[in-house]
Amino acid sequence: MANIHEIKTKAGETRYKVDWYAMNGVRRRKHFKDKKMAVRFAKEIEVKKMRIQAGLETSLEPNLTLTEMVKEYKKYMANQKDPETIRRETSIYNALEVFLGNIKIRAINKVQLTHYLEYRQVECDISSATAATEHRTLKAFFNTLVRYNYLQENPILAVQAPRNLPKEIIILSDDEVKEFLSKVDSSDYRDLFLMYLHTGARRGEILPQRPFTWDNVNFKRREITLIGKKRVPRIVPLDDVAIEILHRRKFEEHKEFPFNFNYDYLYKKYLSYLKAAKVNATGLHSLRRSYASKLIESGVDLLDVSKLMGHQDYKVTIDHYIKINNEKLHRAAGVLNDVWK
Repeated sequence: MANIHEIKTKAGETRYKVDWYAMNGVRRRKHFKDKKMAVRFAKEIEVKKMRIQAGLETSLEPNLTLTEMVKEYKKYMANQKDPETIRRETSIYNALEVFLGNIKIRAINKVQLTHYLEYRQVECDISSATAATEHRTLKAFFNTLVRYNYLQENPILAVQAPRNLPKEIIILSDDEVKEFLSKVDSSDYRDLFLMYLHTGARRGEILPQRPFTWDNVNFKRREITLIGKKRVPRIVPLDDVAIEILHRRKFEEHKEFPFNFNYDYLYKKYLSYLKAAKVNATGLHSLRRSYASKLIESGVDLLDVSKLMGHQDYKVTIDHYIKINNEKLHRAAGVLNDVWK
């Protein structure tokens, strides 16, 4: 039963507090300036309870957007957790908002959360341990929403927590690249993916956020300047394919940025094209790795490849961008067949 209490504010004003227990046993409160409004609200609570018990109405709270829910959850955390924990967890919820957009909370599902955690590991380059922490944090978040009747079940319970396993080096074959590009139905996206394949740029290095503008392009010298990790610039020469793309886009309506894309939406489109092509890859980093692998396979010196990739140590190039298959190992083992007998 909903109870009404008359209370006084610090300023001496009269207020009316309605408190009641929701169907999940959680105590709720709401304040009103007017007694009639408080009485009407208390009656509505009782009617709602009877309708729920009769199976005529759901007991769930309003279906808020993710942005609205995160805002409410931050208020809840203020009285439950220390400032550092709030800061750390807020960054996780903000990242989820950026990835999913302002989606309704009851529309969030297993597939979206699985892609989100993959995106954080592959594209944001967080460790498996950090991804597991984010999984636990989101699990607690959704558990709270279930407890307070915003959700019927926790969507992340069906998502396997990331394990601390070494990342697989995924490099696309020539056939996979062709099949992938054949599924790209937008000339803008095709141009961008080809630029990744022909320059080895990191995912953000040719997007506006870095920023990458026309000032970074030197047509006369056939070079682009990329701003890499720790804001370190590097010069990357352009081949004929990259030059043709940039020349064409320069004289189209791309006034400030050669490639003006929102990264999170770009990533979703990229995954959809991979799926359509039935190519086993995840992040855009696969295109960068394929670029490096192709250069090495074609006989380009390892140190030169390392410089083009923006690596401070060529060992990074060896460890993360070279994929040796069994066929190559067998060929290598056969080199001495006719030498020492």
